[in-house]
Amino acid sequence: MLLQVKQISRQLGTKVHLSAWDDSFKGSILTNDPTCKKARALFKNGGGGTSVGPVFEHYNENKNKPDILVIFTDGYVWDCPVKAPTYPVVWALIEDGPRPRTTSYADVSYGDEIRVRLTL
Repeated sequence: MLLQVKQISRQLGTKVHLSAWDDSFKGSILTNDPTCKKARALFKNGGGGTSVGPVFEHYNENKNKPDILVIFTDGYVWDCPVKAPTYPVVWALIEDGPRPRTTSYADVSYGDEIRVRLTL
C-alpha cells in the first residue's frame, strides 16, 4: 500500500503524510522516502486497541492541518469527535465494516465513505 500512496503523491504533485495510530497517535512521516524504511518502522508496531480520537486531536492542534484526512480502518471505532473537523475526512472502510461512531455512540455524520476490499 505504501508504494501506491507514493505513486498517487507523485501523480498529484502533493505531499502525503502517513500517520500511524492504534490506541494513541504514533507518529507521521512524509512519503518521500524511496525505500519506505521509515514507514515500515513506523507501522510495524501496533496493537492496543483502536482509538481515532488522538488522530483528530493531533491534526486539530497541529499548525499544518491536512488538506484532507483519509482514515483507513475496519470501522470499529467509537471515539470520533461529534463535531466535524475543519478539513475534509474520508473513511476508507473494509468492505463489511461498520460506519465509525462518535463519543456519543451515534454514527459519524461527516466525511465521505469508500469501501476497500482486502485481498491477501
